[in-house]
Amino acid sequence: MSVEINDVTFEIKNKTILKNVSFSLKPGKVVGLIGQNGAGKSTLFKIIAGLLNPSKGNVVFSEYIDSGSIGYIIEEPMLYPYLTVKEHLEVCMKLHNVDIDFNKKKAYEILNVQNFLNIKINALSLGMKQRLSIAAAVCHNPQVVILDEPTNSLDVTGVLEVRKLIENLRSENKFVIISSHLISEIEKVCDEIIIIDKGMIVEKIDINNIDNIEELYLERLK
Repeated sequence: MSVEINDVTFEIKNKTILKNVSFSLKPGKVVGLIGQNGAGKSTLFKIIAGLLNPSKGNVVFSEYIDSGSIGYIIEEPMLYPYLTVKEHLEVCMKLHNVDIDFNKKKAYEILNVQNFLNIKINALSLGMKQRLSIAAAVCHNPQVVILDEPTNSLDVTGVLEVRKLIENLRSENKFVIISSHLISEIEKVCDEIIIIDKGMIVEKIDINNIDNIEELYLERLK
């Protein structure tokens, strides 16, 4: 089983954002995407999630994967500001046609959002909003999980909880891809790292086969 990203190119207004990007996601493996701002990471995530269509190439889901079973946070959290945390999660579960009564206990426990269920979203701190956006992304138990800068705005406790969540996703054989500007975080949770620069993959790294990722990263961006 796999999710195959095949020669994906994305162009807009005569500008190439991604060029011939190819790699695969495997069950129980976490792929980390690193690169400078504007390298094309979020655009690639949107294409995998089905929010954008590539100009060329495609994303192919194995026949055993439900292409609708995708959970993601990409760029800014997309939240309903005048709902409570509980109401927002229930809306998300309804949108994915999952049983609220059956799933809500697990959903509420993700990143400890049960601690602020009755607070309206517009009253939440940035860190709480980030926690909620992650919980909303995985509340329907998706097979494919895309996390774009998941530790943004989180305190130390939140970062540790994200690590635990990613480890749980790995143990459940999910297909996981994440991005981060913190190479140290990528090292801790990923099995493979992909360096992207100016819309192109410049290196694919098995985490077990590299001693100094920061050094290699800087070298590839010269």
